[in-house]
Amino acid sequence: MLYKFIFVSAAFFLFFSCSNDFDLTEGKTELPVIYGLLSQNDTAVYVRVEKVFVDEDIEPKILASDPNNLYYDDITVELKNLRTNDSYIMKRVDGNLEGYPRSEGIFVQSPNILYKLHNDELQGGILGDTSRYEITLKKEDGSVIASSTTRVLRKLLESDIASPSASGSLAFEYNRDLNISFRSDKFAFTHDIAIIIHYTEEKNGVSSDKSLRWPIAKNFAANQPFNLNIQYAVRGRAFYEFLKSSLTVDPLINRFLKSGSIEIISGGEEIKNYVSIVQANIGITSSGEFPTYTNIKNGVGLFSSRTRLLRENINFANPTRDSISNGIITRDLNFR
Repeated sequence: MLYKFIFVSAAFFLFFSCSNDFDLTEGKTELPVIYGLLSQNDTAVYVRVEKVFVDEDIEPKILASDPNNLYYDDITVELKNLRTNDSYIMKRVDGNLEGYPRSEGIFVQSPNILYKLHNDELQGGILGDTSRYEITLKKEDGSVIASSTTRVLRKLLESDIASPSASGSLAFEYNRDLNISFRSDKFAFTHDIAIIIHYTEEKNGVSSDKSLRWPIAKNFAANQPFNLNIQYAVRGRAFYEFLKSSLTVDPLINRFLKSGSIEIISGGEEIKNYVSIVQANIGITSSGEFPTYTNIKNGVGLFSSRTRLLRENINFANPTRDSISNGIITRDLNFR
């Protein structure tokens, strides 16, 4: 008898939120699951460790409501720097108490077990640029259940953004492109790019500061492996169309444009491989089922790295401000 079980990944991983199908054999079956992203932007490393499970005599919904079926009680999660050979035992914590609640679904929401390692516990207090790390799940007798390795991406700096320049502004012309270029870690293979628009709304004498996040690129792949200089162009008209679609026309609201921010989130090769498999199969089959990507030895899941840069307080060019206030696309939004 063949069973299919759906595993839903942790919601706090920025690069993906998915459900994957696993075909399991008859009888009771258990398979380790690891999801973790290493980042030098974070003050601590969090990894989700669970198990895919099936029992032909019990419905999956009932199984998923019992934390004993979802979490291991007798394992050690170890993180090892393969360059320095420093090893660290990760602490078992409740994600709900750490500020990472589990999304609602069929799985029990409390407890929400994660494994944590604070940067203060790391040698030198940092993960280390381009260092390779291995994560290992071990039984009480020291035998390995599952493992994986990945390379840590370096922390991006504001100086890595070449365009717009440090003294430049955000200039959107209807029929021209705005070019964003930045220097990436050579081991970063996929990039999310967003522009955050900061403005103030005033209605009935009450002012409030607001922001809009405009995702201009999602899972943008480097032009070639180990490419350091990433360039992305977005048509200026798209900026005004985004504003029009995101804001409500209300004659009682006055808006005042403040500044912009550029956000870049880059991911390791494992994330690129995961995204490539999903994208290649969307629309090909009517079932919507995708081949499962995993880089976990003797298990399933994803262990990779990411890095994030937020460059703030970027001015909008005066012609752009004028186009927002008076242009045909956005003039009804009452930007002053």
